[in-house]
Amino acid sequence: MSGKKEVLILGYGEMGHAFQSLLTPCHDVTVWNRSNIRGKTFVPLEQSAQKAEVIIFCLPVNAHDPVLNTLLPIIRSSTLCISIAKGLNESAQTAAEIFEKKLKNYALIYGPMIAEEICSMKMGFAQFGCSHKEHYETIEEVFKKTRLYLKSSNDIRGISWSVIIKNVYALAFGMIDELDLGKNVQGFLTVTALEELDGIVKSFGGNAASSYGLSGLGDLITTGSSENSHHHTLGKKMARGDYSDLKGEGVHTLFMVEKFNRFEWQKYPLFVAIRHIVRQEIDAKESILSIYKLKIV
Repeated sequence: MSGKKEVLILGYGEMGHAFQSLLTPCHDVTVWNRSNIRGKTFVPLEQSAQKAEVIIFCLPVNAHDPVLNTLLPIIRSSTLCISIAKGLNESAQTAAEIFEKKLKNYALIYGPMIAEEICSMKMGFAQFGCSHKEHYETIEEVFKKTRLYLKSSNDIRGISWSVIIKNVYALAFGMIDELDLGKNVQGFLTVTALEELDGIVKSFGGNAASSYGLSGLGDLITTGSSENSHHHTLGKKMARGDYSDLKGEGVHTLFMVEKFNRFEWQKYPLFVAIRHIVRQEIDAKESILSIYKLKIV
C-alpha cells in the first residue's frame, strides 16, 4: 500500500483540528462535524464516508455508537476505523469495546498528543493497537511522513485502560500544583499512580508493561503537568474549591467506574482519594495527605 490515502476525520474539536493539520500535507483529508462551525461547512457524513480508506474518530466515546450505526451500511469492508477517544461511554464501555462489537477493522491510538503542540508543528507520540496485524502497514502509510511518532502494541486492553484511567490520576497533579505541595509530593504521587494503574490494567487482562508505556506513564506525565491540559486545569479548580462546570473525561470515567463497578476501585487509595475530592466529600489537601502511610515491606 502506498501513496495518498482518503482520510475522513470525524469531529472538528481541538483534536480533529490537530489531526487535520497533521495529515493534510500527506493525504486527501475530509472533515465531518455534527454541526457547522462559523465560517466552515462540512460534507454530509453519508457522502464523505463512502470513499474513505481510513476514518479517524476524534469524537467522545459517547458518540462512537450512533456514528458507527450510520457508517456501517456505507463504508467499505476494508475501511480502517481509528479512535483516539480516552474515555468511557454512558455504559462504561471503552472505544475498543465498542469497536470490537461492530467492526472487523479497527485501531486505537493513544499517547502524549496535546492538540496545541501538534498544531504548532511540534511532535506527538503514541502507541497503537490494531484488530489485525495487517493494519500495521496502513497505519505506517498514514502517519510515516507526519509529526506523530508511533509504537505498536499488541495489548489493546492494556493501552485502552491505561490512557483512560490515567485521566483520573492527572487531576491530582493539578491539585498538588495549586496547593503548592512541592515536587517531592509530585514524585510520590507519580509512583503511587503508576502502581495503581498497573494493578488496574492487569485486572482487565492487560500486560504489566502497558501502564509504563506512552499510553500510561507517557500520557500521565504530559496530561498531569501541562498547563494546556484540561485535566490539569480541572484539578487546580477543585483544589481552589471551585466545583462549577466539572466536565472532563477523568471525572466522567471516575463516575462510570463507580456506577458500573468496572474494577475494584476501593482497593486503590489514590483513586479513592481523588473520588472523595471530586464528590466534594473531603478537602483536596486533606484527601491527598491521607494517602501518606508508613509502609513496612
